[in-house]
Amino acid sequence: MRPGCRRQEPSRTTGVPADSIPQDDEPEPRPNPCHDMTFNSLPPEVDEQLATVRKAVDSLRAAAANHRPPEVLEPSNAAVLAVAEAHDQAMKELAPLGFDSLGDAGERRKDGSIAVSRWFGHSDGTICGWLGFIRTKNGPRLVVLLVTEGSGPAYCTSLRGGSGLSLARPPHVSHADHEMNVSLADMVRGHRERLHSLTTAGMRLTSVGTLGEAIALMERLHQARMTWRSSSDEHELLRADLRSVLANSYRRMAAEDFWLIYRHAAEWLDFRPGRA
Repeated sequence: MRPGCRRQEPSRTTGVPADSIPQDDEPEPRPNPCHDMTFNSLPPEVDEQLATVRKAVDSLRAAAANHRPPEVLEPSNAAVLAVAEAHDQAMKELAPLGFDSLGDAGERRKDGSIAVSRWFGHSDGTICGWLGFIRTKNGPRLVVLLVTEGSGPAYCTSLRGGSGLSLARPPHVSHADHEMNVSLADMVRGHRERLHSLTTAGMRLTSVGTLGEAIALMERLHQARMTWRSSSDEHELLRADLRSVLANSYRRMAAEDFWLIYRHAAEWLDFRPGRA
């Protein structure tokens, strides 16, 4: 809710906000500005600043809608062999932390090639994830994702090396982004600390021991996010998605540059960096 926009309780008899019913000898109430602020009638300066943000949101939404589960790949697959040495090297940093390789899986790119990821699980079964390399202008970059599922369901996720760009996450998904200068040991340590909120709430952590179980958990996470999105108010969800993308820009830009470029859009969205 934007500052100055007071929640209006509906009348029990009419079903409309009580403040909107004219009373005897009382003037007609002034229109609530919150009701006029729709995405179909944006102020020009807000519309201009939101254009690139909305484009990013649309792209992320399309990717989520077109999501497909990764396919299990055999060790003899040519795409797996091409990155096997790099993945084996990356696993050497995870092995001392209690992780073992579960196998490889891949997602097909638009050009027909396969993006291969190495999947792994912790010896105690409570954390699984994958690692893979993405192409950047500075060369390949290692991306590592950790995931834990608790009964409820609730999820704890940690990502190192990603872009940080994401749609809004549901309240039952706790997420942390890490820069490349954070060691995998510190990333795992932070992930385990955040698991305390699940266990202290009496949740049972899902045990994962195979590649199939890890992929199935990731699919449950995706479906949980999509179910939450489908049950959310359309306009509030769009606001939340736009705030999420703005938050990524805020983290990566000098504060003065951010407010110079996005001030009107941030104010209209009630974007507050402290809560993003």
